Amino acid sequence: MKYLTGEEIRAGDVITEGERKGRVVFVLDTNDFLDGWDPVHWAYLGDGMMIDTDQAGLVFKPWIDEDLILVARSDKIKHHEARP
Repeated sequence: MKYLTGEEIRAGDVITEGERKGRVVFVLDTNDFLDGWDPVHWAYLGDGMMIDTDQAGLVFKPWIDEDLILVARSDKIKHHEARP
């Protein structure tokens, strides 16, 4: 999955989506998960990503819309690429 700017979406990214602010916790398409998020538990969702938002809690996004904007990459939050 990519932002409309062409940059790859990664677990740990700080984003805004309209009025909501949040952090990407996993991207199913690339199998990229923050530590503590079990890929097996979320595999039933297919493709897409999960965002932990300040205002609404967890929000699953199966596709990207024009409101999703990368604010910052996070090197401080440990993430890894889960392997099947």
